[in-house]
Formats: sequence, C-alpha cells, structure tokens
Amino acid sequence: MVIQNLKNMKIKAIKIDVEKQSVYPIEITDNFRDIYGVIGNGCSLFCLPVKYENGDGLFADDEILLRPTDIKGGFMFPGWSYPITNNAVIIGSNDEGDSVDCKSSVEDFNDIEFVHITNL
Repeated sequence: MVIQNLKNMKIKAIKIDVEKQSVYPIEITDNFRDIYGVIGNGCSLFCLPVKYENGDGLFADDEILLRPTDIKGGFMFPGWSYPITNNAVIIGSNDEGDSVDCKSSVEDFNDIEFVHITNL
C-alpha cells in the first residue's frame, strides 16, 4: 500500500477579486497560508461564510472589518442581505474535509454584484 503525501498539492480554485471586479480560475496549494495570500489585503484568519451543495466553499477574511484601511470593496449575489467584504476564494472539499479541486465554474458566478464599501 502506498500512502501519498497530500500536503501542498495544487488544486483548482476560483478567486473573487474585488479590486479587479473579476472572477477567475486560479491554482493554489492546499496549505492554509496560500489561502491567506489569495484573499490578500492582510488576511491572517479566514472563515467559510458560504458552503455550496456541491461541496465547494467560499473562504473570506474573517477579520477584515477590524482593519478598515485594508478594505478594497465587496461583493454579493442576488437574494443576499449583506456583502462579503474584500476578496474571496472558492475551494472544493471531499467527504474527509480535505481541500480538492472546486466543482464550480467561473460561469456559476456570473450574477455577482461588486459593491463599494464606505463609512465603516
């Protein structure tokens, strides 16, 4: 039996970039530090505010509101009451909770609305 080292494997993900007001595919490692870098703008703690039925999750900066000078914008989808602030990354997960290629496509997020966030 061969046991693979799954750490730092490249996985397909999707970045929601509020500065470029764009959604595009990326590759990242499954290392949590890589997620910090993709979210950017000083992120050092992320959360999972949205979990999709296909196993994908939207990861965002959990402490961005504590750093208002790092806020670059936000985004939301139809039916949402409030936006996610700053960038986010969508990553897949399997039944064991490991990070895997996301199943969603960029086209799944065509209805995104980028918003300007002020007065925090």
